[in-house]
Amino acid sequence: MAFPESPPQPDPKKLWSKPREGYTLEKWEIYPAPASVVPILMLIPEGTSSESPRPAVFCFPGSSGTREYLANEPCSTPSAQGRSPR
Repeated sequence: MAFPESPPQPDPKKLWSKPREGYTLEKWEIYPAPASVVPILMLIPEGTSSESPRPAVFCFPGSSGTREYLANEPCSTPSAQGRSPR
């Protein structure tokens, strides 16, 4: 396929970071395509560093629920606040 060249996109941006028991919860914005932004949550295990890398969990919004639902966090969108985490 001959897709048109995409202009360079901004680097991902960390919006905030909150400590939790055993991990750190971070909210990021990523820019996968022009005029597109996707907010995600990332769960980073305690003790993770460049010297001690560990797998992180990325929570993307999707058809199975909100990113907060996947991270077991209170929902930040009014339309889904009645839902409770598993």
